Amino acid sequence: MLIPFSAVAASDTVVIVVVVVDQEKVYTLHRRLLIHHSGFFRRVLTDGVQILHLRELSNFDFGEYDFDFIIDNFDVFVDWIYERSLPSYFDTTGTKDTDVDPMLSVYVIAHKLSVGSLKNALMDSLFEWLSDGLVRVGNAEFMFENLPEGDPLLRLYIDAFCLGDGVKEMSKTNIEWVDYLPQEFLVGVIRRMHHFSTLLEADRKLKREDYNMVESVSSEDKDGE
Repeated sequence: MLIPFSAVAASDTVVIVVVVVDQEKVYTLHRRLLIHHSGFFRRVLTDGVQILHLRELSNFDFGEYDFDFIIDNFDVFVDWIYERSLPSYFDTTGTKDTDVDPMLSVYVIAHKLSVGSLKNALMDSLFEWLSDGLVRVGNAEFMFENLPEGDPLLRLYIDAFCLGDGVKEMSKTNIEWVDYLPQEFLVGVIRRMHHFSTLLEADRKLKREDYNMVESVSSEDKDGE
């Protein structure tokens, strides 16, 4: 009789300790899943590593954001590598302009851990959300500080802001934000506003294929881009 065999269950595990200031959470995760999905873990989980301490997620700078904020986002990554699904509890409404929307913060974690598959899945949801005009300028600083120039989400965020009359809306209610917005965001808005002004009205719309990224799971990681 054949005995069912699970390659994942049979693979060895690694203890991952996420440390934020003086708090920590310990995870016991399968090495094979970590290195398959994450370019970051492919680089750091060398032979013999059994325990890995991630202090503030390896110096990920989230400024004022606390332990619960970082752990909640790391938990989504853990769920993704085991379940390949996003949580149903994502709330993209936010409460005020200074809040970082959960999907955006998880996207940043996915980038820093080089998990292209998770970034792609999040981009599908974010595209629908941002296409509906749900662009809050309070997220711009967080995104532009934590994502590299040229990241598809930054381009989508700028385009959605422009096509959703973000400048007009901000001038009504949040004009004071101009002094705090990243220069890269403001320059991008000016350039894209000019670009859209040269297009016919029918062509001024967002297309999901314009914000694709290439997923990589090879041993020689290219950061999931």
